[in-house]
Amino acid sequence: MRSGIWLKDLRPYIVRIRRLIRRGNPDKVEQALITLHTFLGDYVRDEIVERESRSLQGPPHEMQALRVVGHVLEEAKALDVGITLAAVWLMRAHEPWRFRTDQVFRFDLVRMFRKLASMSYGSYWSPALNAVHRTYRELRPATIEAISTILIEVYSRFGSRIIEADAQERALRKESRTLIDDGLIPRLN
Repeated sequence: MRSGIWLKDLRPYIVRIRRLIRRGNPDKVEQALITLHTFLGDYVRDEIVERESRSLQGPPHEMQALRVVGHVLEEAKALDVGITLAAVWLMRAHEPWRFRTDQVFRFDLVRMFRKLASMSYGSYWSPALNAVHRTYRELRPATIEAISTILIEVYSRFGSRIIEADAQERALRKESRTLIDDGLIPRLN
């Protein structure tokens, strides 16, 4: 169920979000994302330890989801995680045709999150290419759904605030163009 979202597709949205953050209060935003990152990392570590101490650890896909989230959080910076996830939300707001269903959105959200860490790729030697070939490591759909549930619960507020800030900036730009047009177009009275 791939929609074809690549990191290069997200770049314009990432640039836009970085600009919105710079125009706002970058220190507060970064501190908030660090707090979310720390909170989520602590939750994941505690949940893994708690589940491993039980005789029944729950569904295996949930444990795998917790481990994946923990690994990505260890490798990626808090600001990069927040901006990447918000970029997927912003892309969904501007290009809804890319996300035919909610499941496609969730899967792409997880794919972009996982790409922030090295564990999302595997490699093998290809005699035909005479080189090491990298390949994306797929996860089971149940694992992806569990990861997306965690990410949406933690980062959805940040994503919605970015969409609102972007809409306000676009409205200001449109208003300024209207003022310029009104000021430069002669009236026919």
